[in-house]
Amino acid sequence: MAAFDGWEPKDVTFPEVPKVTNRPKPGVFLIDKDLTQSNIRFGLLGINEYNPDRFAIAIMNYILGGGSFTSRMTTEVRSNMGLAYSVGCGFQTSSRDLGTFYAFCQTKTETTHKAISEMVRQIRKIREEEVTDYELKSAKDSYINRFVFRFTNPSSIVSQLMRLEYEELPRDFYETYLDKVRAVTKKDVLRVAKEYLKPDKMTFLVVGNVDGFDAPLDEFGKVTKLELKEPIVE
Repeated sequence: MAAFDGWEPKDVTFPEVPKVTNRPKPGVFLIDKDLTQSNIRFGLLGINEYNPDRFAIAIMNYILGGGSFTSRMTTEVRSNMGLAYSVGCGFQTSSRDLGTFYAFCQTKTETTHKAISEMVRQIRKIREEEVTDYELKSAKDSYINRFVFRFTNPSSIVSQLMRLEYEELPRDFYETYLDKVRAVTKKDVLRVAKEYLKPDKMTFLVVGNVDGFDAPLDEFGKVTKLELKEPIVE
């Protein structure tokens, strides 16, 4: 600690960063490449870390596509339909400004439309009916059981406390974290899915061999083709 002797706290004025404006630009953006697999990404803007729904959203996302092999997207798209090795979704809940909800997948060219359709179907389904008791318990147990690993050594503890200060989060954020996870109900999951997952406002980006797709993608929005410029190599 001697290295820090004589340091005095000072106020620092950071430059102001413009806020993200949530103006959805739904549609399908295609990059035509001669590939054997299609790379698929789609989503929309979400919430910031000060949103009290962040805990219900995290549980909802885990069940939908963030829970590795136990999630609905993985179970259906990978295990049951055999369309992809890597598939899932994420919902950022730790951003000072608006984070994103995003879904991802890699699939054979000839199953591009089919894979996207099933992923979108799972998004619509979780907006229409409550998750099961088992799904809710599994998701909550996962968050509760891994919480302790945020504080495995002095460095990680200091890092977490610094984050509270820097992000201006409540001082009791970690003390109340587990209670807020435990308090999430099936009705909460359904409510946040309806409020924050908006299939008709999602933006899709697909890179693949367009001529080999199993069906046109205009079902998911207006299709716009993007041209990639070759990099300049000297």
